[in-house]
Amino acid sequence: MAMDLSIVIPTRNEEDCVCPLLDRFSPILESMRAEIIFVDDSDDRTPSVLREAAHARGLNVRIIHRTPETRRDGLGGAVLAGIRAAQAPWVCVMDGDLQHPPELIPKLLQAAQSGGLDLIAAGRDLSGRAPIGFSPWRAAISRGLNRCLKFLFRRRLGEITDPLSGMFLFKRNRIDPDRLAPKGYKIMLDILIRHPDLRVGNLTFEFQPRFSGASKADLREGFRFLQLVANLLSIGLIAMVRSLFSDRWIWGKLAKARDRETYFYNIHGIVRIASSVLLPELAHFRAGAPLSEIDLNVNTCPKRTLAPDPDSVNYDEGLGDHGFWLQVRIGDLTSVHASPLLAHSPHVLYTNVVEPILRWILVRKGYALVHGACLSYQGHGLLISAATDTGKTTTILKSLAAYPFDFLSDDMVILGRDGRLLGYPKPLTISLHTLRAAPTAELGRAERVRLQIQSRIHSRLGRRIGILFGNIRLPAATLNAYLQMLVPPPKFPIERLIPTVKRVDSAKLAYVAVIERGPAEEEVIPKEQVYPILARNIEDAYGFPPYPQLAGALCLWEGRDLRADERELIRRAVENLPAVKLLSQDFDWWRRLPAVYRGELFGVPNPISSRYVTVPRAAFVKPSG
Repeated sequence: MAMDLSIVIPTRNEEDCVCPLLDRFSPILESMRAEIIFVDDSDDRTPSVLREAAHARGLNVRIIHRTPETRRDGLGGAVLAGIRAAQAPWVCVMDGDLQHPPELIPKLLQAAQSGGLDLIAAGRDLSGRAPIGFSPWRAAISRGLNRCLKFLFRRRLGEITDPLSGMFLFKRNRIDPDRLAPKGYKIMLDILIRHPDLRVGNLTFEFQPRFSGASKADLREGFRFLQLVANLLSIGLIAMVRSLFSDRWIWGKLAKARDRETYFYNIHGIVRIASSVLLPELAHFRAGAPLSEIDLNVNTCPKRTLAPDPDSVNYDEGLGDHGFWLQVRIGDLTSVHASPLLAHSPHVLYTNVVEPILRWILVRKGYALVHGACLSYQGHGLLISAATDTGKTTTILKSLAAYPFDFLSDDMVILGRDGRLLGYPKPLTISLHTLRAAPTAELGRAERVRLQIQSRIHSRLGRRIGILFGNIRLPAATLNAYLQMLVPPPKFPIERLIPTVKRVDSAKLAYVAVIERGPAEEEVIPKEQVYPILARNIEDAYGFPPYPQLAGALCLWEGRDLRADERELIRRAVENLPAVKLLSQDFDWWRRLPAVYRGELFGVPNPISSRYVTVPRAAFVKPSG
């Protein structure tokens, strides 16, 4: 039987309330076709009491009981689960503690239908004395929060008298649950901010005291609510900037649908990429002509052209074509469709989308994309591994300026099953501090001035803040895309920094050096510990959204988890190699790299297998100062 209304009620330890609540529902539901969906996070007898009471009264009741591990999104997540389960065209959300009168539901439905509304809020009257069941202190806090929110979001909440109300009714097909990121217990606020085109209205009611039990608005829910407000403020900020610059070149670019050139990249004949966006990080691999075979196809396109695809990997921060969204379909030809915003933030498109996908395509083909710098001497490669922002780039630049090393990569290198290293020379991301390691760098005055701003924005602190935003469900990827569109990161090819450098495409992996900050010392790494250290540093490079949310899906291929393949590939390549950990507080790791090649740090005169060349002392002249 078709229903007119779904009533969503979140409950938590409400066993004393549910019977009186259902008693009050019985006469109301005689005149309408409705279902009641209880989303229960209780640890008491609430679910069993509900079942018995609903059966005794002959009511159409469904119970969704959430286990403790699925309740981490709080009360807002419980409401969202009920909305997803709703089947009727209209949905009413209310509390189960009888503070929201069930008798108000028919009035809400009638007002919404007669007024052509998409959402109607049952607002508490907070203008005068404290409502029944409210202490003067709680009433004052509610009034203050309401005024604050209406000031911060005055355009979207202007017609709502009580945006913090927990009782509201809306048309189901006008709300997209996938756009919601509920935090705390005020999910209507999330709906109103993320759906600015809703036609809304109000109906005032007299708030009632709790029938029994304790309020669900505890300290944890309060913190979740603050996270929600911070999240919504970032959305409002983006909307404000967008309105200020709506006629300017940035937004004109995003709005234009125009034919783009396709750019092709051939990475050592292993992976071939076609992209509608020029990817500066892959400039070294750019093909001069179209490629007949493609492994990865990258496109930015308006979201409205994409049909839902249950077989794809999806990520969406809920901001439409002006935000970060992504759809990836994995196969022999892996296709990426990204929001038009990323067409104008190519560094984010590559770093946060292409490179993580490329990592697992390479594993499928028997290679690993390893986070580490790589130098070579006479064809023998030295892999330098470090956590992000340790000082790896400075070490590389000083080493290349002082010693006869060849350059393979600064940030990532491709490692084959046979221990062969393949160069991956992306442009180096530098800072003012890093530039001091390359005094012969060929940078103009304007580039050096810009670098002062870029260094402060694209810093270690900036990366940590971005990861923190992602952890608390702020639209970190969107904010990062706008930031890097307005202030691109300072990236330069190695030849601009060390003009005399010699670049090579491959080397045989011979040594591993791990650099860390600490009291100056060297220690040989046991072979069983080499891979775990490398794995830790590899994952450190992929901490920024959206990768943490997509990692579990991107690494699957033909029913197996490619993480095991990557682990075995790297472990076999490094397990019998000499490896050393270099600790320093003075960033002088570069001075000790020749000693790694000479075998002086491994406790024996010549620890290197005969298949490797022992580098003579005369090959490296230790610089003075």
